[in-house]
Amino acid sequence: MTRSRSPSEATGTGQQSGTTSHIDLVLVSHEFTDHCNFFTLRQLPVDTPVLATKKAAHLIQSFKHFDTVYPMKLFSQLNYDWRNTSSEAMPSWLGISRITTNKDALYFHSAILITFNIGPSPEDRLGEAIVYTPHGINADDLKMLAMASPRINTLALLHGLHDIKLSVRQLNLGAHNALRAQRISGSKYWISTHDEIKKAGGLVRWFLKRKIWTIEDVLQKEKKETGGIAVEDPLTTLRDVHFANLDSGECLLLV
Repeated sequence: MTRSRSPSEATGTGQQSGTTSHIDLVLVSHEFTDHCNFFTLRQLPVDTPVLATKKAAHLIQSFKHFDTVYPMKLFSQLNYDWRNTSSEAMPSWLGISRITTNKDALYFHSAILITFNIGPSPEDRLGEAIVYTPHGINADDLKMLAMASPRINTLALLHGLHDIKLSVRQLNLGAHNALRAQRISGSKYWISTHDEIKKAGGLVRWFLKRKIWTIEDVLQKEKKETGGIAVEDPLTTLRDVHFANLDSGECLLLV
């Protein structure tokens, strides 16, 4: 999240404009090194606010680099009002939380929920949401989005296509789960994420298995499994969804 206004306007905290950071807020979804890298984070100015999941926040605090590290709140049955997930590092119209499930004890398959409402009358308008889930979240867990208060529409879903396993353990849930997640969330945009090819070393490389899927592949497979006839252009079933596969450094304007 980058600055387009003065720090006090962006955060709503009234902080002084002497900050050296041009970044409003850094979000960290997991404590693993490919999400929370010591050397990468230390390149940022110390006054950059960081919002991280619980374990990641503890790890980042141990770096003794940033002035402020905020633990991320949960979006759950006890906290369906996304406005309660704002913090002093954010304007009141923005909430950021984590969706988890008790079935995933390590919270590996979780999601970051970014919710906002910048209309003139927030109480009377639908909010919008961006769901970021680098490893995928079990699609059914996104049904709780319908319980959000105030109500929200999902603007974008960030969920990868590759099916990745380490031996028998599922790492990235892949395209089949992503397709179901998009349908449940009703997202206007679907952006592939965390599908980059990593070079594994040591014992890990012998047990790491990757199945590369495209949207066309998964739609064709779905039709065959349900007894339908595979069509020449399976993307017609997603005609109202904007899909993007962004490379490093690329950006997409959500409208």
